[in-house]
Amino acid sequence: MRSYKYFIGFILISVASLAFYVGYVLNLEKPELIVETKSGNPKQSTLQNLQINLIDVVRQPTDYAVSIRDGQVSESTSSYLNNMYLDRVYINDGAPRSFKQFMQEETDTLMQDSVTYGLKGREDGSWELQYWDLKTKKLTTKQLSTPSEVDNKKYAYSPFQRTEDLLYVERYSMDEQTQRSFIYVIDLKNNRVKKQSLPKKLKKNEYIESFYKGQLFYSQTYFSKSNPDTERQRLLMTDGKNTKRLKQLEGKDFNTRILNEGKLIVTINENDETQLNWNTFDMESGKYTVHEVPLPDRKKFSAGVGFPVSILENGCIYFSYQLKNDDYKVLVFNPTSANIEYEGNISNKNAKVKLSLSDMRLK
Repeated sequence: MRSYKYFIGFILISVASLAFYVGYVLNLEKPELIVETKSGNPKQSTLQNLQINLIDVVRQPTDYAVSIRDGQVSESTSSYLNNMYLDRVYINDGAPRSFKQFMQEETDTLMQDSVTYGLKGREDGSWELQYWDLKTKKLTTKQLSTPSEVDNKKYAYSPFQRTEDLLYVERYSMDEQTQRSFIYVIDLKNNRVKKQSLPKKLKKNEYIESFYKGQLFYSQTYFSKSNPDTERQRLLMTDGKNTKRLKQLEGKDFNTRILNEGKLIVTINENDETQLNWNTFDMESGKYTVHEVPLPDRKKFSAGVGFPVSILENGCIYFSYQLKNDDYKVLVFNPTSANIEYEGNISNKNAKVKLSLSDMRLK
């Protein structure tokens, strides 16, 4: 009887403690987030789905998602695993349930111009392709017959670029480093898959970055004689007859991105505390552009925290970072001209709530 009373007392204390904790959390201060446009039109199409995520330093993992287009703020509490999942598949709760389930399985993905592509091989050798358009909210599903040599058990097939109505797919294997001399091309209009030769046979240390009108842009990893313990990267372009190294795009802090359906190559360094650096190369004209935009108001942090975030999509560079006054800057650049198409600040009118920049997404 005594143990029974102890048990009841324990339950009552637990419920009271839980109620107190819930009440405490609900009454915690919340931020007052305001989007202030400095230049440009926040309702332009390139900002339609742009969302900045800020995390509450005290109430982790509480996120505040700020829409640049209309200034709306939504609060959510998400798990670390959920964030990893969203980062991988680039979709939100507006996507159909069937697409979410399709993407949860072993699916190779590509996001380009706000469209997420998922490709999955079937046991019979066919492919299932699904893609979700964030702008039109349209889901497309295709069942594709493939060439006879396609082996979905031995190899994985990953989309890496769309150019007009063609989706390019690379074959690779996790078990063996195979040389690649071809890719597959999905004709999205006619629902056909064909094999296409590359202008060069790629070795095991070479990787496709872009394929545009017969020109292959690829990276090559190597170890220099002067520093044999550090892996380096070359960037090259070839049409099969001539090969050109693109030294202007190389650098240890540069990340390579592809825009405009493979035509424009951008290497960007977002980690410089004083400026944003990027270089571009136009595959058709062969023209380089080098850009350095000063960031005099950027807040400096100790090593390992306070990183800015960037997205290269829809022919634009989206860039966000924290200011010295703890506001958040949002910039949208034209990558070739460096013109600012949009500039805005996100300010928190409640100084009691401390936030940090989590990420930026096209949702």
